[in-house]
Amino acid sequence: RAVLDFNFSAGPLGSELYTITIVFKNNRTVLCDWAFVFPKDVQVEMEYWTESGECNQDELHEMKIMDNKLFDVTPTKGSLKSGET
Repeated sequence: RAVLDFNFSAGPLGSELYTITIVFKNNRTVLCDWAFVFPKDVQVEMEYWTESGECNQDELHEMKIMDNKLFDVTPTKGSLKSGET
């Protein structure tokens, strides 16, 4: 399973919206299923006793980005046949 980490960096407050296009190509001979997974999509429900109640700086930053909907991804998943882009 391949995992790519994207850093879209910061922009000035009030700057114009822009579009980033990411292109996938299936160079293999089998079907490739892909998905854009957000941090909240992979969170595991923890038992109450394991939670400290405090978030680290990275977790707070991710929550702020997701809560403020600073970006949108469409589509979030798909399939590519052999040779498809």
